[in-house]
Amino acid sequence: MKISIVIPVYNEEDTLRSCLNSIASQTVKPDEVIVVDNNSTDASAQIATQFDFVKLITEEKQGIAHARNAGFDYANGDVVGRIDADTIINDDWVETIIDIFRNQGISAVSGQVGYYDGLWPRFNSVIDNFFRSRLSNKMLGNLFLYGASMAITKDAWKKIRKLVCTSDIIHEDLDLAIHLNSLNLRVAYSNNLKANVSCRRFSRTITEVSDYANKTVTTYRLHNKKLSPYFYVIWSSLFIFYWYVFINAIFYKKDLKRKLAGV
Repeated sequence: MKISIVIPVYNEEDTLRSCLNSIASQTVKPDEVIVVDNNSTDASAQIATQFDFVKLITEEKQGIAHARNAGFDYANGDVVGRIDADTIINDDWVETIIDIFRNQGISAVSGQVGYYDGLWPRFNSVIDNFFRSRLSNKMLGNLFLYGASMAITKDAWKKIRKLVCTSDIIHEDLDLAIHLNSLNLRVAYSNNLKANVSCRRFSRTITEVSDYANKTVTTYRLHNKKLSPYFYVIWSSLFIFYWYVFINAIFYKKDLKRKLAGV
């Protein structure tokens, strides 16, 4: 089974090196790593070329869905992993992908995601997985994918390639899952597939948090899909925990400043 990894990139010089280092540390090496430069104006492309296992391609159409599509189309693997430029995958991520697709007869999977910066990273990871795993159990037949750590078979991608949407008013990873589910292609969630991302996702105003959450509702409504009532419980929790998240964001910003200053 050949494994490709695709990383859409737009101005990610602060995180891309750590992401690629985590790929270099895999117990089982991927057959292909594709960085898709989506019109970056910083040093992202130069960083990518410093890793001899990286294939750097470009996508001029702006947007993460366009970059993802270009990477998936280019990939030669039987299974295509997809992560973000701030994702740090566990050392056994590729090995786990192989085990999942070899034994479970699925078309796509996403997994547990933790946070490597901010306050109390281990606690944040437990909370995130608590909600994510329970949401997956409540959305059988309409399961989501999470773009920061996911994988899809190349065959499944070919089947939905002409169906996927590229609008920036929806979540491209949820859209991907919706089209897979519509063709009865099995989507799974695995606690064994582990990765970590940055708390920079929390570095938003409450208005931005609301807009982000509403994108989920918009994505499902545009596809005439009903959301599980359980989703709205989690949606509401975003606002209940907003101030906790905001504190993490402050810590993240301070930690970033220290790193940039070399402290």
